Order: sequence, then C-alpha cells, then structure tokens
Amino acid sequence: MHLPPALQSSLTQNPLIQVRHLAAGLSRQMSRIEIQMADNEPFATGKNLYSGGEIIRKYLPDIETLFQQRPTPQRMIFELLMELKDLVYAGMLGCEREVIEWDLNNFSSFEDLDEAIVRAITPMSSDTARPDSATGTRKLLRRKPSSLAGPSRPWLHEESEILFHLESLDTTASAMTHLPVPVTDFVAKSAITLRRTLPRQVLNDHSLAKRKRTGRCAEYARCMKWAGTSWRQGGGCRRGCKNEDEDPEGLPSWHSSSRWFDQTGTYMVGGGRGSVERKSSVPRVREI
Repeated sequence: MHLPPALQSSLTQNPLIQVRHLAAGLSRQMSRIEIQMADNEPFATGKNLYSGGEIIRKYLPDIETLFQQRPTPQRMIFELLMELKDLVYAGMLGCEREVIEWDLNNFSSFEDLDEAIVRAITPMSSDTARPDSATGTRKLLRRKPSSLAGPSRPWLHEESEILFHLESLDTTASAMTHLPVPVTDFVAKSAITLRRTLPRQVLNDHSLAKRKRTGRCAEYARCMKWAGTSWRQGGGCRRGCKNEDEDPEGLPSWHSSSRWFDQTGTYMVGGGRGSVERKSSVPRVREI
C-alpha cells in the first residue's frame, strides 16, 4: 500500500496493526497528493502531476484490499472512495483534451471506481469470517451474528446521510461533464444504487429543497471544502456547516471522535480484535 514510511515500517514489524490505521494512512496519502497538485497548478502543462485515471490506478487497488478484511469495514472503504472520487475530479480538472482522451480510451479506471463504490454500498449477505486461500494456514476471526443489526440491514441507512452522499456524487458527475472532453457517466451506477435506497417522494422533496437554497450548496454538497476563501469568510450559504477542526464528530469513521466510529476498524489486519472501545460522550483523547 502507498502508506507513509513510518506506518509501512510499523505494518511490516507489527502485524497486529488495526485496519483503521491503514485507512487513515491512505487518506493522508490522498490529502498529500491534493496539496501537491494545488501547489503545482500554476506550473502544470498537459496535466497537473496526475490525471484522474492515474490517481485511481494509484490508490484503488490498495483501498480494495480492505474488502478482504473480515469483518469488512464497508463504511471506511466507502469514505475512502468518496475522497478518491473528489481527488479524481481535481486531477481531471488540470488535464488537457489529449490527456483525458488517452485516459478514457486506454483504461477502465472510471468504471472500476464506480464498481468499487457500488460494492461498498451494497449490503453483504454474510460478513462472517471464512478461510481465504491468500492467507495460507492463518484463520481469520469468526464472528457470531450480531443481534443489533440483521444481515439485510445496510450500514448506510440514515436518510440525511444518503442524501448528502448522493448530492456529492451527482455534483461531481455534473462537474465531470464540463471537462474539455466530457465524462458523461461518472459514478452513474453508484448514484443509481443510492437512489434506489430511498422512496421516490423523499428524492423529489430533496430536489425541491435544493432549488430553494442560496449559493453553491444548490450545486455542491461540500461547498465549504471547494468554495473560495471569500465564500467561506462570508459565511457560505449559512446552513451551519463546520470545518473539520470544528466538528470532530463529523470526521471519517476511522477517527475515534467520529459519530460513525466503526468498530470493524479496530480489528487487526488478518483477524483479531483491538482493545479500543467506543467512547460514550466527548472523547478524552483524540486519536486518529
């Protein structure tokens, strides 16, 4: 995996590293690329360091290895893929026509990303550990069926959260159609999959509510990340959005302060359970 040297060394020497640490490492690597691209933008020619397809081919295989973990950390995988989706658009934004055509004509990277997002969204029929030929003689942890959530209950079930992610997918897909070579079906399967989880009336009401918004939120669910400085200093759309440092509960699920903190992330790579417990209220120590 493309992890920081310290974490890569730790993983090599200590096989008991937790899955959430891998997710955090991958997220940091993508953030580093995003910063590098922002710094290089004034000097870019043809493409800004990486094309969108190159970014997918760089990170998607590593993210997909998390599907092999039992129990599968679907939320973490989905959150990483959503970060990757945003980074892909940033990469394509700096590409000239020839580079985009080369990416589209010679690779299936965009389709691979779409399929991975659908896989992360789709409930798994069984998340119990089973032997894997890739692990040799090592046996993964066997879990008893949870009495809290049945096998048919998807991890992504809150209406407001589904609408947030759906809007993010739709808006990035819309932005991709304005490239020098329009990409017309970006993450199309993923958006359709999310829409099917909600009643038609809920989708219609959400569409009407979007039209009544002011500012960029009508176009993008994460305006506070993508909008300019003047927009943020002016209060944005005044919906009460918070920056990451102001909203520790809104961080991705591999952070222990997150409201979606995922216990599957405390499992060790290859099986076994970590000792981290979920905090009942405000965390005393902020961990990654």
